[in-house]
Amino acid sequence: MRDTTAGDSVVGRMAGASSGTPYATQPVAVSAASSPPATSQKTGARVLTKNVTANIVADLIIDFCNDYGDVISNLRLQKLLYYAQAWHLALHGKELFPDRFEAWIHGPAQPEVYARFAPFTHRPIDQENRNWAVPKPIKQHIVDLMEAYGRFSSFDLERLACDEEPWREARKGLPADEPSTRAIDTATMKRFYKDKTNGEKSQDA
Repeated sequence: MRDTTAGDSVVGRMAGASSGTPYATQPVAVSAASSPPATSQKTGARVLTKNVTANIVADLIIDFCNDYGDVISNLRLQKLLYYAQAWHLALHGKELFPDRFEAWIHGPAQPEVYARFAPFTHRPIDQENRNWAVPKPIKQHIVDLMEAYGRFSSFDLERLACDEEPWREARKGLPADEPSTRAIDTATMKRFYKDKTNGEKSQDA
């Protein structure tokens, strides 16, 4: 696995770990998963008939973990999904998907995806590969994401996200153990992670 601080590659520009603090649990309502999409008879891949959503990107991350024998909990999925969005904003100037993140007690969370996998609680998510047929740049973004963040545990990712400005800004004025549905501002995410990218470039110069 490549060093997350190496060079000026996409992976090298993604953030490394930092410290954080533990937080109490936030309750969430559970909703039913969406109906399965059509599949290609030639490849068995699921045909993308709409724009990429947070649920589709979550499936891509789970597929990646399945392919490499890695376990992933809902908490870990939430943070990886958040960083997928954050770094797409920073590196490509636009959202990977339109679904918003909220500043929950344990860090950034995407409510619909969290509710979908809530029945697994803290256990590993047990889901067969969905094999979405997404554009190659999106697949590569997930590979870059996992090379930069895949080695971190749920605890590591929580501490990292909770120590960064976008989540902290959204939770400003709230006690550490108070549930919240405040949205994490995408403009703040874009600026913050783009600044981290620029900082990496300055150090390499």
